[in-house]
Amino acid sequence: MSGNTFTRPLRETMNDPVFNWTRPRYVRRLLVAVFIALLIAMPVLLWASQAVLILVAMLVPFVFLM
Repeated sequence: MSGNTFTRPLRETMNDPVFNWTRPRYVRRLLVAVFIALLIAMPVLLWASQAVLILVAMLVPFVFLM
């Protein structure tokens, strides 16, 4: 069944094989751990260095993980 994504069942739309690498539990847990580490590291590095460039550099992986 192909064609318009709005007429396909949601089960088929959400089962995209592009994201198969995120299916294992350890990968999902690793992504959550990296996300939490970034949340902690961004303000700490910004406070320690007073450099806004570090904040901009940390936003790239943050946006990717979101």
